Amino acid sequence: MTYMPRLPITALVLSVVIMMGTLISSPAASWIPNVKSFPLDNGLQVVVIENHRLPMVAQMVWYRVGSADEPPGKSGIAHMLEHMMFKGTREVSGDEFSRLVARYGGINNAATSYDWTIYYEIIAADQLELIMRLEADRMRNLTFDAEAFRTEHEVVREERRSRVDNVPGALLSEYMDAALWGEYPYRNPIIGWSHELKSLSAEGVTSFYNRWYAPNNAVLVVAGDVHVDQVRLLAEKYYGILPSREVPARIRPDGLSPWADMVVDARHPDVQSPWWSRAYVAPSYVQPMGRATHPYALQVLASLFGEGANGRLYRALVIEQKLAVEVEVVYSGGGLGFGTLQFLITPQEGVERSAMVAALEAEIKRLLEEGVTSEEVKRAKSHLQIEIVYTLDSLEAVAETVGSFISHGQTMADVMAWPERIAAVGPEDVMAVAQLVFGESPRVNGFLLPVSEPVPAAMGQ
Repeated sequence: MTYMPRLPITALVLSVVIMMGTLISSPAASWIPNVKSFPLDNGLQVVVIENHRLPMVAQMVWYRVGSADEPPGKSGIAHMLEHMMFKGTREVSGDEFSRLVARYGGINNAATSYDWTIYYEIIAADQLELIMRLEADRMRNLTFDAEAFRTEHEVVREERRSRVDNVPGALLSEYMDAALWGEYPYRNPIIGWSHELKSLSAEGVTSFYNRWYAPNNAVLVVAGDVHVDQVRLLAEKYYGILPSREVPARIRPDGLSPWADMVVDARHPDVQSPWWSRAYVAPSYVQPMGRATHPYALQVLASLFGEGANGRLYRALVIEQKLAVEVEVVYSGGGLGFGTLQFLITPQEGVERSAMVAALEAEIKRLLEEGVTSEEVKRAKSHLQIEIVYTLDSLEAVAETVGSFISHGQTMADVMAWPERIAAVGPEDVMAVAQLVFGESPRVNGFLLPVSEPVPAAMGQ
């Protein structure tokens, strides 16, 4: 059980990170083969991905609720509920859920993000009925006593202490999110602020569960050595009997508060080497910020800038100027609200941050003034084509990709159109989104520094 931070500063994530922006192929009728989707009468959307290479199956249930949907003052409650979902129902007591899955050689886990909560199992295909029965049971029948809540509450608080409060990079991520998002729902940490996490109650968690967990607010993805008719029968048997219920509207404003160029200076005695990040608010697939091509073009731009040794930034900062040890460009556009574009840079020892900031700004300026070539765009898309090979080779990654699309309100048509939309990106699309993000979007600079390290005075672009 874990949570997924928006700014990828620490590795507090699922073993397979869901980033829709990293999946690309050349145009094809069906880049994910053997996919079928159908709804149940109670509103549950079911997606089946047949893959008969191995006698395994993955089941994933995506709830359309995350930390950005929490009530004011209750940060961390979505993640707290994720933990309590493993504490029993009227039919399956205590930790029996995980013990039953393990008994048949399976694994199970869960994760919470700003926009969704996912529960999954991977097990031998002949145990599909078992995991569907277990997962459907806790969709409606969760129950836990006060002692179970107190115990797990302390587990989650300790998780925050060990993975955030004692990890300088995780603290910087929180500070940057708070500065970047202002009043936007992504401002709070997924795991919750310490003082609000401390005040959570069993009654509050139960209320949150009753408000959001319902079949009509969920997506079921089953992938592996299964057949559509088989999954349909089991889904009707176990999930289809659950009643739908009215769920609240999800609020993701389509505008942002006024902003300034912000700097977060985080100093910590455990930091040995400085580290720098710059994050921009960016278009997402759901909120493309005025132009439908923006999120697709931004993925190409991120690849063009950061595709290893061939990326513009790596060549400039690492190879040519020798200012940095490592450079990474991360686009996250898979949320219900806005996305982010982030630069992560580890400087060479002794390099002044002002020099490194100037070098990044020079590359951004060169991009905006000189543009990109057709060959650069083609090479970036080729790089992304390679990445899809690894995605399609993983049962879980394909299921996660599809679930992520669908849980954010996109359709199977959107999923299948992904390769064509990326293939259609041209230099003019890349430049349009570059002008938007680098010229008009809120941004924040974060410096993780040793206690004695000075912070540069000016951030510029």
